[in-house]
Amino acid sequence: MNLSPRSPARSEGVIGADACIAEPLYSPRVAPATVKGSGPFLNLFGPVLDTYLDATVGLTGCRSMGRETEACEYDLLLILQERNPSSTLRIGEGFVDLAFSTESELRNPRDPEVALSLAFVKPIRDKDLLLSSSISDPPQQTTTKKQTNTHHTLASSLKAIGRAEQFLSKGAAEDADFWLMSAGYDFAYAWLEASKTIPSPSHLLSQVRQVSKGQPGMFEAFSNATGLGVASRTSCGGRLDALGLVYDLLSEQREEGPSRDSTRASFELLGRKSGAAIKTSQPADSYCFLGLEISNTLPRVLASRAGRKDASSVVASISGGENALLAKSVVKALGITRSENSLQKPLEALKVQISTLTRKA
Repeated sequence: MNLSPRSPARSEGVIGADACIAEPLYSPRVAPATVKGSGPFLNLFGPVLDTYLDATVGLTGCRSMGRETEACEYDLLLILQERNPSSTLRIGEGFVDLAFSTESELRNPRDPEVALSLAFVKPIRDKDLLLSSSISDPPQQTTTKKQTNTHHTLASSLKAIGRAEQFLSKGAAEDADFWLMSAGYDFAYAWLEASKTIPSPSHLLSQVRQVSKGQPGMFEAFSNATGLGVASRTSCGGRLDALGLVYDLLSEQREEGPSRDSTRASFELLGRKSGAAIKTSQPADSYCFLGLEISNTLPRVLASRAGRKDASSVVASISGGENALLAKSVVKALGITRSENSLQKPLEALKVQISTLTRKA
C-alpha cells in the first residue's frame, strides 16, 4: 500500500522460483466472495463495501495511477470515524489492501505521500465528496510537506548508516549488513520523494532506474547498499522461502481470525508479486522488493518478542543464542551474508550520495 511511509512457514530448504509461481505457500483462509450483481469490479470490492457501509472508499496506489502489473493488489482507502489497523484480504483470485483514515486526517494529511497519493485517488463511494474535495491541497503546502518528509527519510538513512558502522566496528557483519540494506532503502525513498515520485514497494527498482538517468553514482550506491548484485532466480526463491518463516513468527503472535488471515494473505501476495517478476525475467526487481520487505519485517518480529530489548541488534537478537527465533541458514537465505570487508566500500559510497541528496533536497 502506498499510503504508509517506509518506517507492509514452510521448510528451511530453498525452493525454486518456479515453485513460488505455481503454488502459493499459504493456503488462503478468506473464502471467495459471493456478491449480488455482476462484473469483476463488484465481485472484488463488494464484500468490502458491504462490510463498511458508512465508509467513503477510494482506489489508490499503482492501480489508480495506471502503472500496475497483473500481480498487483488493489489498494483501497476507507474513511471512517476512527482509524482501523490496515489489513490484506484475498477475495476470490484477487488481493485487496485496506488502509483506514479519518475525515480530519484526509482534509489535512500529515504524511506528504498520502497528500500526493490523494491526487490520483479514484472515488468508489464518495457520497459526501470527501475524496473529490481532498485533492485540492495547495501545491505549495504539498511541496513543503514533501521537502520535510525527504529530509526526515534521509535522517533515517543516516541513522541506519550509523548503526551499520557501529556493528562493523564490533565485527558484527550480519547486523551491519542488515542496517546498510535498510539505509539503502531509506535513501531510495528519499530520492524518489525528492523527485516528486510516490514510492511503490513492488515497483521500487524500476522507479529508481527512472529517476537515476544522469545520476549513475546514486543508482550504484543504492544497488550496492541493498546487495542487488547477487539477484537471481535462485536467490529470490531462497529469500521468499526464508521470508515465509519470518511471517510464521508474526502469525504466531496473532490470534486465529482476521488478523492472522491478513498475515497469511500478505505473504501470499508477496509470493505472487515476486513470482511474477521472476517469470518476466526480472529477478533484480523481485530481489529488491523482497529485500525491502526484510528490512521492514525483521524489526517487527523483534518488537513482538518480549525480553528482546536491543532494537538495533536485529539479526543477532533473532538468530543468536539458545532461544534463537531463526536458524543461521534462514538468515543466509534472506541474503544477509556479506563480510565486513565487502560492506565498507558500499557504506562509504552511500554516505557520499546521502550527503549529495541532502544538499539538493
